[in-house]
Amino acid sequence: MKKFILCVALGYLLVYLIFIGLPQMMGRGRQQTLFPKDTALPASIRRDQPAAETQTGNSEGAKSAGPVIPAERIQKDKTLEKQNKTGPVETFYRNGTLSSEWLAQEPGEGTFKTYTSEGRPWMEIPFRQQRPEGEVKTFYAEGPLFSSVAYAGGEKNGKESWFYETGQAWLEMSFKPASPLKLEALYSADGSRADQPAVRAEQDSGYFKAYDEQGHEVVNWQQAGGEQNTILKSYYQSGKVSSEWSFKNNVLHGRAARYYPDGALWMETEFIEGQVSSRTAYYRPDGSLLMEQNSVTTPSAGEETTAYYPGGKTFWVLTAAYEEGAPPVFHLKTYWQADGSEKKKKENKLL
Repeated sequence: MKKFILCVALGYLLVYLIFIGLPQMMGRGRQQTLFPKDTALPASIRRDQPAAETQTGNSEGAKSAGPVIPAERIQKDKTLEKQNKTGPVETFYRNGTLSSEWLAQEPGEGTFKTYTSEGRPWMEIPFRQQRPEGEVKTFYAEGPLFSSVAYAGGEKNGKESWFYETGQAWLEMSFKPASPLKLEALYSADGSRADQPAVRAEQDSGYFKAYDEQGHEVVNWQQAGGEQNTILKSYYQSGKVSSEWSFKNNVLHGRAARYYPDGALWMETEFIEGQVSSRTAYYRPDGSLLMEQNSVTTPSAGEETTAYYPGGKTFWVLTAAYEEGAPPVFHLKTYWQADGSEKKKKENKLL
C-alpha cells in the first residue's frame, strides 16, 4: 500500500514539472537574458537594432553593433556623396556673386549655367541622360551671343557658329561623327569671307597670297612636295587678325588661333587631319587661363574640360568617359571660389 501511494505522488510531481514548473522557469530565463527597457545600454549597442542582434548568443549581431551615429551626420554624408543631383545646386565667387547653377528636374537631366564675376551669363550646357544634348551656348561679357554648338548624344553633331560682338557672323563649322571637322565659312568683322575670291594676288618664292579690298591677307598658300598648305585669316574692323586657321590639302591641319580685338591670344589649338590633336586653351584678355580642354586621339582614354576662376582656382570640371560602341558618359563637378581656410562646400558632384 505504501508503495502504491509513493508511486502516485511521484506521478503527480512529474506531471507538475512537465506542464507547469519547467515552462515558468524557461520564461524567467529568457526575460533575464534581455536588457529591461529602462536599463542603460552599453555604448556598443544601439536601441534601434533588432533584438536578435543584441542577444549575447548571436555572434553576428555582436559584430554588427557599433557606436550610435547621429541621424544628421548620416544624412550629411549621403548628400556629399550623392551624384546626379537635382537642382538647384549653386556655387559662388569670393565676392558672393553666383558663379554657377545646376537646374534639373531629375537626375542627369537639366541645364548647367555659369556666370561671370559681374553676374552676366557666360556658358549654358543642356544635359539629357547625363550627356550634353541640344545647343551649347557661350556669351560675351557684355551679353551678346558668342558661339552656338549643336550636341547629340554627348558629341558635337551638326553646326558650330561664332559671332562678332556686333552680331556679324564670324565662323561656321560642321561636325559629323567619325568625320574630319570642316570649316564651312570664315568671315571678317566687315562681313567679307576669307575663302571668297580675293581682289589682289601675289606670288613670290613658292607662296601665293590673296588679299581683300581692305588689303588684308586672307589666304596664304604654299605647295611643297605635292601638299597644299594654306592659312586662312579673318580680321576685325581695325585691321587686326581675329583668327587664323592652318590647312593641308583643304583639311584643317596645324595651328588654329583666335584673338581679342587688341591682339591678345584668346584661343589656340592644334589639328591633325581635321581632328583636334591634344589641348585647346582659352585665355582671358589679361592672359590668364580661362579654360582648357584635353582632347585625345583615342576616345577610350577620355576627355576633360576644366574651367578656372580668376586667380587659378578650379571652377568646374566636365569629364567624358568612353566605352567602345557606346556614347560617352559625362561627370560634372563644380567648386566655390573659396580659400582653403573657408569652411564652405568645396565640391559638388552633379553628374
